[in-house]
Amino acid sequence: MGTAKIWFYPDPNGPVVEIDIDEALSDNQVHQKVDQSVSEGLTGSIDTAQYSSRAVLRLIDERFVDAARARKIYLLRDHLQAGGLCSIAEDSDKAVAGFVATVPVLSGSVGIVSLVGRPWPYNGSATLASGDEVEFLGNQPRALRQLVTVSSFSAGDILVTGEVLSYDFAAQGARWVLVRHRGFWPVLRLPKENRNASVITDDHRISYTLDVELEEAIDAIESFAHEPTVGVTTTSPTTGQGTLEAHNNPFAGGPGLPTNAPWWNP
Repeated sequence: MGTAKIWFYPDPNGPVVEIDIDEALSDNQVHQKVDQSVSEGLTGSIDTAQYSSRAVLRLIDERFVDAARARKIYLLRDHLQAGGLCSIAEDSDKAVAGFVATVPVLSGSVGIVSLVGRPWPYNGSATLASGDEVEFLGNQPRALRQLVTVSSFSAGDILVTGEVLSYDFAAQGARWVLVRHRGFWPVLRLPKENRNASVITDDHRISYTLDVELEEAIDAIESFAHEPTVGVTTTSPTTGQGTLEAHNNPFAGGPGLPTNAPWWNP
């Protein structure tokens, strides 16, 4: 079992920075945040229009005494407060996420799921085992998601699910489907309302506590989905194309969303 790790790119032309928590997280609570319009008719009927849905996680690492780790977290805090992105794994040995090669993923399907590209190769030896849980996630606005168990996983990125899927992703408008280990969050950001939060506190600089609430950067996942084989790099990306931010911004030199993408409407 690997340790919990955080990865981010403080410089657009620099290498990835890795924060090794070096222990199990104190806590990681996950909940959903939705943006909806809900109206009630005269008959009492309720009509819901959903615009977006994303997961929000609260990550806590309490009272650690590693000053070098704290310095990296201060750097992460400044990066996140400026709108930067990061990746987090509860277990770095299972930091696996990729896009389904062929959408749709039909409800009631059990068997082999091929993945095309794993854009976040922070741990080249990361793999899954029988019994691990993965999440299937579809695009906005519905953002269909379901947890299932893995029966086997091969080096060729072939995932054999152990349970049927309840959603028909195609029938409900999914353009892409992301599969990720339930403890690996490939693209996260600090919500706007949390930009002034402490993120890290200390007790007389003897011990430190990381306490941060982050949300899925759905727009960045959308960008990666357009060119899923173009991944980030852990070495110095001299053109800036190997960072999380470059993939998220179509004008930053990375693949981004080209103007001919069917859903691109600037």
